[in-house]
Amino acid sequence: MSAQEIYARLNPPKKSPKFFTSLALLVGVLVALLVFVLFFSPKQSYSYPTAPPTNLTITQVVSATGTLSPTDTVEVGSQISGRIEAVYVDINDEVTQGQVLAKIDPEKLNQTLAKYKANLASARSQYELSKNTLAKNEWNYNRLKELYERTGGKSPSQLELKTAQIEYETAKSTLRVNASNIANIESDVRSSEIDLRNAIIISPINGIVLERSVDAGQTVAANFQAPTLFKLAKSIEMMSLVVNVAESDIGKVKKGQEVRFFVDAYPDVEFSALVDRVSYASVEDSTNNIVSYETKILVDNKSLLLRPGMSASANIRVETQKDAQSIPVGALYFEPPREKEQAKKAFSFGGNMPRPPRSNITKSKKMGKTIYILKDGKPQPLEVEVGINDGTNVHIISPILPKDTQVILSSQAKSKK
Repeated sequence: MSAQEIYARLNPPKKSPKFFTSLALLVGVLVALLVFVLFFSPKQSYSYPTAPPTNLTITQVVSATGTLSPTDTVEVGSQISGRIEAVYVDINDEVTQGQVLAKIDPEKLNQTLAKYKANLASARSQYELSKNTLAKNEWNYNRLKELYERTGGKSPSQLELKTAQIEYETAKSTLRVNASNIANIESDVRSSEIDLRNAIIISPINGIVLERSVDAGQTVAANFQAPTLFKLAKSIEMMSLVVNVAESDIGKVKKGQEVRFFVDAYPDVEFSALVDRVSYASVEDSTNNIVSYETKILVDNKSLLLRPGMSASANIRVETQKDAQSIPVGALYFEPPREKEQAKKAFSFGGNMPRPPRSNITKSKKMGKTIYILKDGKPQPLEVEVGINDGTNVHIISPILPKDTQVILSSQAKSKK
């Protein structure tokens, strides 16, 4: 590196005075603009939409969704395996107790029953033969025994007497075996007769067919459990609506509370019902980490408008206040606009940083709410004790507000010239 290059690096050229002049002018313009905006721009003023307190009936509700189902259902299955020969009912058909719903082909069952009956006849014949043999051997043994005793053991020989005794005991054993064989075959016959009766699928109740899961020609297998062929409901004039109520709301829900709900099929019709049962067992959604509790609602469906499986949006009426001093619920969330003076102080030397709104400080001290009322055209804070709300209006427990109170709902900015 040459001496000239080293000198150039150690003594870089100084910035021109024009640079500092331009920078100072730019900063001066920005400061002047800021001062104008803060102190000389048109002052911002606001209008405040208000509403007076009114006395209303307020009902607090807990919302939940669920599915309608019949209160009493019966699943009808088959206890035997075989081919469905005929199906006599379809979905929505009304049925009576004892009515034939379907029939399984009885041909193989009849063959099995005939075989067992033939075996039973043969066993009974063997039993009669063994009974005659027993009688004969018993007579012969008793005769030889009496003769042996009368002759003092000279006649018959001990071998002949022993042989007769063995034949007699064997005949008794054979008779017992044949009697047991008859009992076993009679049991087989009874089982076959039951299977034959079970080939006719009948309705156990008076009701309506909700589901049919079998067709003629289909084969059913009842190896481990009876396959379900039909699902019947005793009646759909009384149904149940099962909803899951959130953990945060379940403490408010009680048996007997009134419920209003809607279904998509009739969006303009409001249905009424009553809470029947609130489960103590929780239902956990592991995916969303949500805990809820199953609540059963009884629904009068004499109009037959409602059908099993319909989804419903329910509102459980957990509390009602009549003639309650109320204001629009939006008033609880109103905050007055930040005053211009606060902004000026924030940018002036020695000024303090803006403080949190007064309403936030008030709320942290007491279990109450702060609303704002309009006095002399300006918002004035007022701490109130609130009760239930229905999503539109909220009950103000205290203080009692004069009827001409102007409760501020929101603010709208406007410019003053």
